Amino acid sequence: VTELAPLRSLLECLREVTLRSNFSVAVLCNFAEQICDGMNYLDNKRLIHRDLAARNILVFNKDWVKISDFGLSRALGVGKDYYQTNYNVDLKLPVAWCAPECILYLKFTSSSDVWAFGVCLWEMFTYGFQPWAAFSGQQILEAIDAPNFQRLERPECCPDAYYSLMLECWSHDVNDRPKFKDLSTRFRQIRPDEVQTTVSYKRPEDGRRSNFLEYKVGQRITVLARE
Repeated sequence: VTELAPLRSLLECLREVTLRSNFSVAVLCNFAEQICDGMNYLDNKRLIHRDLAARNILVFNKDWVKISDFGLSRALGVGKDYYQTNYNVDLKLPVAWCAPECILYLKFTSSSDVWAFGVCLWEMFTYGFQPWAAFSGQQILEAIDAPNFQRLERPECCPDAYYSLMLECWSHDVNDRPKFKDLSTRFRQIRPDEVQTTVSYKRPEDGRRSNFLEYKVGQRITVLARE
């Protein structure tokens, strides 16, 4: 028996065009903090999730999410900081969310959950895109591992500071990835500014191109980056 999540998974919500207006960048930033806090709680309990992704985040209302699907989660043994599984033909890894050491050695740690968290953030700010959509599992490994070290590109709606944290989550060296505890603190330090418009701006109707945002009086705008 599990709690009822009326709005289904976060992935489904983000992909539903009619719901998208409820999930502004500011709301997604709030969700990022909630997910990070939840993962920090698991880390403190010495639990690793192993399948953190937007499909496994449940939405209870437009301001509240919870981490779900602990089918792959494991408790770390006394004195151990990793969990290593044995290979079998039925093992199915969510490769697009996996750190290199998970794919190569089937080795899972809180730091590999941090990597997956970065991918989960990428899903959120792309509004449900599939990470590495055109890549096979082998191609994903070749892209993210040495010597290529390729990373998912910054989503258009992602604040610069958040993408910088995502890149840290995807550090190839496990020891260079931030801890969930540190991420929780840093998220609260980089919350994007919101401003409210006092005038309206409409693009020229004479066909001229404009690089300025169109807005109405009273609209709230989230600042993604500053020049």
